[in-house]
Amino acid sequence: MKTHRKILGAVSAMIILLSCMTAVLPLDVSADGMADIIFAAAKAYVDIKQNEVTKEGLLAAVQAVEPTAALPQSNFYIKHAVPGVTDDDTESGYPLSIPGSDGAVAARFTVGNQSIDFVSAFAHEKEVIHIQKVAIVSEDNDEFKFDANGDVVEYTGNADKLVFPSNSLSTLTGNANISNKDGIKAIVFANKSGNAHMPKENALVGWDGLVTVDFMGGARLMWSGKVLYFTNWLHDCPELKYLALPRHMENSSSMSKSSYYNLPSLENVNVPWNLVYPQGSFNSNAVREFVLSGPTPAGYRDVQTTLLTETFLSPAYAAGTRNLITSNTTITFMQTVAMAASVLREQMALGKTGALLITDAKAALTGCAWSAASETVLDAATITMETWESGTGADQGTFTIVSGTDSMTFTVNRSKTLESFRIGYSMTPLFSPNIAQYTVTVPYSVTALDVKYTAVQGATVTITGHTALVTGENTVTISVNIAGNEIPVIYTITVIREAEPFAAAESPIYAAAQAYVDTAQNEATLEGLLAAVRAVEPIATLAQSDFYIKHAVPSVTDDDTTSGDPLSIPGSDGAVAARITVAGETIDFVSTFAHEQEVIHINKVAVVGTDNDEFTFNANGDVTGYSGDADKIVFPSGMVGTLTANANIPHRDGVEVIIFGNKSGNAHMPEGNSLVGWDGLVAVDFMGGASLMWSGKVLHFNNWIHDCPELKYLALPRHMENSSSMRAGSYYNLPSLENVNVPWNLVYPEGSFNSNAVREFVLSGPTPTGYRDVQTTKMTETFLSPTFTAGTRNIITSSTQITFPQTVAMAAAALHEQLALGKTGASLISDTKTALTGRAWSAASETVLDAVVIEMKGGWENGVTDQRGAFTVQSGNDSMTIILARDPETPYTNSYGVYDVLKTYIGSADLTKEKLLPSAGYMVDGEIQDTMFDSFIFMPSPVHVYGSVFANQQAWQNWIDNKTFASGKNVNALEAAVDDVKTALECNDYKANVFVTLVNPDPDNISNFGDLNGIPMDFTKESDRYEALKWMVDEYIATFNAQNYQHVRLAGFYWFDEYIDVNRDEGLLNQITDYIRSKGYITIFSAYYQAGGYAAWEECGFDLASMQSNYFPSAPTLPNAGGIDRLDFNVALTKAHGMGIELELDNQEKKLGITGLKQTLIKGVQTGFMNGYNLYYFGNGPDAIYFVQQNSDPYFRSLYADTYQFIKGTLMMEDVRIELME
Repeated sequence: MKTHRKILGAVSAMIILLSCMTAVLPLDVSADGMADIIFAAAKAYVDIKQNEVTKEGLLAAVQAVEPTAALPQSNFYIKHAVPGVTDDDTESGYPLSIPGSDGAVAARFTVGNQSIDFVSAFAHEKEVIHIQKVAIVSEDNDEFKFDANGDVVEYTGNADKLVFPSNSLSTLTGNANISNKDGIKAIVFANKSGNAHMPKENALVGWDGLVTVDFMGGARLMWSGKVLYFTNWLHDCPELKYLALPRHMENSSSMSKSSYYNLPSLENVNVPWNLVYPQGSFNSNAVREFVLSGPTPAGYRDVQTTLLTETFLSPAYAAGTRNLITSNTTITFMQTVAMAASVLREQMALGKTGALLITDAKAALTGCAWSAASETVLDAATITMETWESGTGADQGTFTIVSGTDSMTFTVNRSKTLESFRIGYSMTPLFSPNIAQYTVTVPYSVTALDVKYTAVQGATVTITGHTALVTGENTVTISVNIAGNEIPVIYTITVIREAEPFAAAESPIYAAAQAYVDTAQNEATLEGLLAAVRAVEPIATLAQSDFYIKHAVPSVTDDDTTSGDPLSIPGSDGAVAARITVAGETIDFVSTFAHEQEVIHINKVAVVGTDNDEFTFNANGDVTGYSGDADKIVFPSGMVGTLTANANIPHRDGVEVIIFGNKSGNAHMPEGNSLVGWDGLVAVDFMGGASLMWSGKVLHFNNWIHDCPELKYLALPRHMENSSSMRAGSYYNLPSLENVNVPWNLVYPEGSFNSNAVREFVLSGPTPTGYRDVQTTKMTETFLSPTFTAGTRNIITSSTQITFPQTVAMAAAALHEQLALGKTGASLISDTKTALTGRAWSAASETVLDAVVIEMKGGWENGVTDQRGAFTVQSGNDSMTIILARDPETPYTNSYGVYDVLKTYIGSADLTKEKLLPSAGYMVDGEIQDTMFDSFIFMPSPVHVYGSVFANQQAWQNWIDNKTFASGKNVNALEAAVDDVKTALECNDYKANVFVTLVNPDPDNISNFGDLNGIPMDFTKESDRYEALKWMVDEYIATFNAQNYQHVRLAGFYWFDEYIDVNRDEGLLNQITDYIRSKGYITIFSAYYQAGGYAAWEECGFDLASMQSNYFPSAPTLPNAGGIDRLDFNVALTKAHGMGIELELDNQEKKLGITGLKQTLIKGVQTGFMNGYNLYYFGNGPDAIYFVQQNSDPYFRSLYADTYQFIKGTLMMEDVRIELME
């Protein structure tokens, strides 16, 4: 079984940080209600997001209440809160103390000519680490052992805090034997003398419990010249949150790359200002505020900040930004305001008032300077207290800060009870020290609240009622005792725990509704649903405003892989949303159903062109006749001509698909009556169309297509230039038509779409600037005489108002579609939301759909045959729960032990053990840490197949003897590499799988193979082709067995062709794969994207198959190359046909190529194919893997680690760093 971690589809609830806030009150706010509204929206956003605030998010929150609001980047700044830490050690004399700082947001919005200032400050976390035992490093302490230099090599005690005291020269050696390593929370280096040793390389690597390292503030002369490099002594500590290094290091010039990598919890870091910080020094941490102070004192090297933005790569936080501040960072007014609000809040929290508050806040502000220039600005800034009010729960001051010629006025609160309070869910109202009563709703899965708070100094807190929550109302009480007050301040939270999400689905009413929709699907109606429900509850009611059906729309593709214009008209799933009322109580019901996904089989394609003598043309270049028998006709992109009226096409009733790919502005519109009475026509696709698809030659989209009884799919262009109308009856008598997309800028007169089966008609808008407005006069009269006998249709135009049930039904349908694509977790929600918003038909509907919130309530629940998941869709003030089913997640297995197969190219150059080792074993810093690919295909490059390499029997023999099994190379080199892996990992039973190449004895490529057993081979005969393949199989097996390998095994054979000529080769392939199975081996196949016969792999006898996406971002002109959407399409196709994915790296030397494969890896995590059967095309195979593994660029090198995690099934989306493409 392939080792992997299951990706659950649960969506975690947003953690809400609630604290005392600073608020800007513009001087004219009472006179301007909009300013008040904007201020409230901005404050609510900052209250919730705090450190995750972004300019874009803040503006979006404000634009939700005032769409015209603007916020330039220069008018925004966030100073993030930085947590601080102390401990409760009172015995060692070395108490831990790493200060933090509060956060603040400053912004200046503009609405028209009005400016609205906003500032909001928030508290930082003040963590206190409980210390049970302290161990002070000393030769008098027999729990420590030292080397000849006096450095610690061993500690046998169980302390959770280690201290290197001030009088010690000792340090910690690399890989010291620390018995309690993972139990140590804090280390203090207090030895500041000039001769103290620097911690050695790898001294603090992999300390899983370490939370803080404190050098007690450091000193300029902390270390002598003994250590010239601040090496990678500290990394891979998952809990390390605080790191205080010395302020300056004498004679230390640099640190090595990735010195502090993989510290995902790190938030507070202070570093020496006189080191070079190379790219990747601080990879993978959660630091949001990094300040590299200066200027450097006289006599010391200037701070070097080359590539500092590349020093902090792959942040561990999922949302928000970070500030990297160096001596050359220019201070801004907004930054000054945010910093002032932050220090004012901190000083108020310390109990400062009056003149002392202003003086100390100003001193703290100036002390935040990082350069001479910033110090000048901050020192010149003035802070004035305007008002001060003292309340029961909090004090409030109003302040004005002036810097240069600009100023802002704002308020700051000081709580007397709690500085911050959070429960993991959004309370109403947001927490404020002066508000006593709150309410909050939590999911059914929550049985206890994780209450976190920061009390003011001297206050004690008692919390009751926050555990053992029952369904319905609960009361949580927070009692705060303030020093000097006899009566505590009481806060009460009414917690409403939601009902069990699946309970409603088990009621008789829900079951009756579900049974009805399951049967009726697109024919469901309000009346039919209500009748079904009333059969079990006669008094049930269902208002029209509480019902909506979003009908399923079928989709279509074809299996044409030769023309370059494959048919692709998407469809969509269906859903019913209803709110049923019974005696005043409501029961929400949502049900989804899939759309049909049709694939048209194409036997022959005819591409229109003057070089195709089956077509005849008039003087305008338009087709007047076609004498061929193709079932698909393509008007290619470079063509201007079109189809004339009543063209002479004897085979027209055999044509199923017509593609108009000619999108140029001069392309002709199909003439009237050109597609009339085509009895076999199923799909007409204008390939998405374009705004300027046709010139002014055609003013009317006339009745060119009608009376086609099988036409089911019609995709017209999105917009038509200079086209003003269509004639009545333009598309009449298309009784099978279900999927139609039409231009939005035409007049659609009465009867335009008479007699069809369309149930969902969406006329999008608004029309782009410069084009005519969409005209929807009498649209309901446009669709007359539907050919379906039951159910309804939706006709949606830019004036259609969106309703809540419609929103829910659309969201449910989109969720169902994304589940069918294999989406899970966060990607399921985000991709659903993207799809939902993309279905807007007007600016108003887009606003509503963009604001929809979709959340998963808990995880997937196992049923008898499937799994159920509950999702909440919230729009405005209303919400509904959707219950969806999916197939249970089970680990993918196959009986062959073949999961991750590397294409191993040996056509141009032989492979050595050195080149194969990083593919056979996962290597870190030259050491083998784990196995890598489990299988290897030894194969030539495609350009070497049918030349001299496989021209005849002697060439086949040479390939086997002198290439595949070359002495010391290729398979023999893999044997040696796997031997090294097994030795390093002590896994004696492990063997890597070897696949060898089986070449198609194609008579078109091999005309003179030679004799076998004295009989000349004629490859025009299937029997001779089979005999040649049998001979090759036997030769491979005999040669492999003669090597007596101990570390690799022959698993099977790889069919080299990337397509299948089913008509010619199905019989041959079944014969040879049966023969291979009889020998105890398997045969595998991998197709290029939608290659001929790819879906027939099982019928042709292959045991495993995969398909390429051919997504080549760095080489988009390669044959069959497609865009990034190919990844999703390929997932859907391979899932439908039981195939794996072939992942592709088109060029290992280009960042764009690296990024393309990373995007594929992410898609594998999102959709689950990571945990299946996969092939890997890495450019030139192991050479490319060796290239990225050895690369000096961390981005290239990270692909190696990403691929390893993907192979092992442990890769998470947040693990994959994507850099901007070239």
